[in-house]
Amino acid sequence: MKLYFKEKFFSLLGSYEIYDEDENVLYTAEGQLSLTSVVDIYDRDDNLEGTIKKVFLTFLPKYEFYHNGEYAGLLTKNFTLFKQSFDLDLHNWSVQGDFLNLEFEIEDECGNQIAYISRELFHMTQHYCLEVYDEGNVLDVLMIVLAICLEIKASAIASNNSAHVNSQ
Repeated sequence: MKLYFKEKFFSLLGSYEIYDEDENVLYTAEGQLSLTSVVDIYDRDDNLEGTIKKVFLTFLPKYEFYHNGEYAGLLTKNFTLFKQSFDLDLHNWSVQGDFLNLEFEIEDECGNQIAYISRELFHMTQHYCLEVYDEGNVLDVLMIVLAICLEIKASAIASNNSAHVNSQ
């Protein structure tokens, strides 16, 4: 199943629409104004399906995943100097690839590909293509991709702020 998602143009809190190949909106992801990053994922009937919460006050960034309020898993950013790396505690899956260019894959413990994610170029906002091989995994894949996007944005903002402070 191929899904596409794009960031809404004037979204301060991180707002996305996730749609199918026929451009039918299947999910929306809405950021909440809070002390930490929180993103709720709603189905096309506006039912809350999942939530991503950034864990507050940790050495390395962590994002918790919830299905209808129940804890489902965790994504943790690893300490690295030159490239982004993440650990995933969800269904014994792993995530690897080129995170800065947002081209990566999710695999199960046997190395079978669960999903392949790539960024589409030449758009005003962030656009991604998610190829999910089992429809039952769509929500979990969405939560992983959104958490990685949140962390890459947060890292970019921190780098820009650091560069601005150092140049003064």
